[in-house]
Amino acid sequence: GLGLAVSSTGQVAVVGQVTGTLNGAPNGAMNSNETGQADQTDSFTTLYDASGNEVWTDRRGATLQDQANQVTFSADGSTVYVAGQAQGSMPGSSVNPQGGYDGYIEAFQTSATGTPHAVFTQSFGTAGQDSPKGIAVDGNNLFTASVESGHAVLRSYDISSGTPVLS
Repeated sequence: GLGLAVSSTGQVAVVGQVTGTLNGAPNGAMNSNETGQADQTDSFTTLYDASGNEVWTDRRGATLQDQANQVTFSADGSTVYVAGQAQGSMPGSSVNPQGGYDGYIEAFQTSATGTPHAVFTQSFGTAGQDSPKGIAVDGNNLFTASVESGHAVLRSYDISSGTPVLS
């Protein structure tokens, strides 16, 4: 685990990276070598209810290394927002990789069947090495703080439409 957040309703989200199998993750190892063994890190997000029971675990991965670094909740606790870094495109991202490690943001909600549903995934960054260092949500604004090619970068996204729009 690399990040932890507690919602206003007492839910807990943990994010991080994993190599190999991950209990509770329906998609299993995302990155594997020719023998089928996982050899690259994947990002994971796990949501626990206020009593500490696991609600769901989601494992997502780019074609190479990736990890989830930061996590936060919407004010009402219904959406989990994740920031991470990946070598290559994360599933669902509409932005092509820029090079090295790129940053990404994702939003998850719990479906009616109790499984995770990715609301959006979007990559950002430079041709160098990029790493998200913080994420926060204030109403319809999602903020990321990152280090990109050695420079501090603060981004603000309008998420009122359900899709992040850089503002």
